[in-house]
Amino acid sequence: MNGTARAGVVRAARLLIYLVYAFVLVALTILAFGFFLLLFGANPEAPFAEWVYRSLARVMAPFRGLFEPVPVNGDSVLDTSVLFAMIVYGFAGVLLSTLIDWLTQRLAMFRRRDVDAVYTGWGTSEQQAIRSATPEELASTGFAAGSMAPKVRAACWFAESTGGFAAIGSIHDTQALLRGEAGTRVALDAAAVGS
Repeated sequence: MNGTARAGVVRAARLLIYLVYAFVLVALTILAFGFFLLLFGANPEAPFAEWVYRSLARVMAPFRGLFEPVPVNGDSVLDTSVLFAMIVYGFAGVLLSTLIDWLTQRLAMFRRRDVDAVYTGWGTSEQQAIRSATPEELASTGFAAGSMAPKVRAACWFAESTGGFAAIGSIHDTQALLRGEAGTRVALDAAAVGS
């Protein structure tokens, strides 16, 4: 599976998890409303309370009967099953939130990995691709640690160590990179850089 397909799978998984996360947040909201309406003995015939109790029955389905409700006074009930369900849905929400963050980082990593060239002024109106350069020229440009710096350092090291050239670009452009028609070529000799 290539990088683009993996990124697509990660995007689809993140979307699916966002939907499940939204359901968990709605379920937690219904559980909280239901818990307090039961605790305060709300009239079950009032439209809002009726809707909440009906929704509560759906999200409580796996938890019904775990614990006996405790009558407090009059119509008030302390339903510990609802509290338990809130804890379980809360843990699920935290887990899903962490998973969304992880998938978002993976997606960003896929985006960072596959670049078509080294750029100066990245993300500005003065953004420009560097098509060829010597290690000295790239060293004087100064790239931020979290940007292209590791790739640039590796390419400079390779060119200096071997006397050959290094190319930085998209894996999908490998043949064009080798011919010098795409990406950024790094070489010690200025004439070799352009060829």
